[in-house]
Amino acid sequence: MISIRPGDILATSGRSFDSRAIRLATCSRWSHVAIAAWVTRADLERHWPELDWDRWTPQTLIFESTTGSDLPCKILGFRTAGVQAHSIGPWIKAYPGRVYRLPLATLLVGAESERLTEHLLTLLRKGTPYDIGGALLAGTRLVKWLPCAARWVDDRRSRFCVEMVEPALSAAFVSRTLPPLDPSRDRPRDLVRKASRSTLWGKPRRIK
Repeated sequence: MISIRPGDILATSGRSFDSRAIRLATCSRWSHVAIAAWVTRADLERHWPELDWDRWTPQTLIFESTTGSDLPCKILGFRTAGVQAHSIGPWIKAYPGRVYRLPLATLLVGAESERLTEHLLTLLRKGTPYDIGGALLAGTRLVKWLPCAARWVDDRRSRFCVEMVEPALSAAFVSRTLPPLDPSRDRPRDLVRKASRSTLWGKPRRIK
């Protein structure tokens, strides 16, 4: 089992048409980012008290916002588009492309891990959809001239991958100095570059 800890950032270089388009538009190897978080039974009971979580085993899950996963969400139990969570091994195995890990340099303390998980589960509970418009705006500046682009700028009802990961990091690391994140403009390459140049995460290391 690959050692992935809460707070680690996962960056990918996909082979799908969408992933190749993102890489081409951003002149980068990176097409997608995700984040790892620790999820306990108490976390799930707080957000889904109507469900039975007696058999849930505390574990680290990969959270992402995407439309391209064929895996059912580990928590919801069905496939969805937008914010979702997956077991580490199946997610890495199923991803169509290369996967890299940016390891968190210092382990999350209890409160930081709890804030990270709470932020991500809140998005999942809301059924937060994928932000196609935001992804297009971040991926290429050309679409900002489209008539529909104005309503994409401040849309927080949906999230693309960077819009999910960066606010989650800001929510968790309130006592640490984060790099200058900008969820509405950053692309996967920007997040990877900023994180790997900071002292909080290590350099990307390929795990698949």
